[in-house]
Amino acid sequence: MWIEQVVNQETLDALDGAIKKWEQIVDGSQADGGIADCPLCVLLDTLCRTCPIAVQTGRRGCYGSPYTDWRGLNDDCEICENGYANCEPCNAAANKLIDWLRELRNHCSKEGS
Repeated sequence: MWIEQVVNQETLDALDGAIKKWEQIVDGSQADGGIADCPLCVLLDTLCRTCPIAVQTGRRGCYGSPYTDWRGLNDDCEICENGYANCEPCNAAANKLIDWLRELRNHCSKEGS
């Protein structure tokens, strides 16, 4: 499947929502709730077939994206708990994911136009 096959305004809006979620995680106003609060997961099936992240990486469950680095780091962090990014390494990993999602959003915008 190609990105242009999954790009529509609803998906772009969900991708924008995912970026906003991670910006809020970085600023400390939200924790990562995984698939329960991911706008893309909520909109699309949880098998990830039409998720632009899965299409981009070729893998389901956000594997192959910076999310897996974040999740592993945050799960093992003794400072942060329950999906918050309260320490510098977790905050940096969350920012890396934001940058990656923004690049994906820009790529989707170009493919969908």
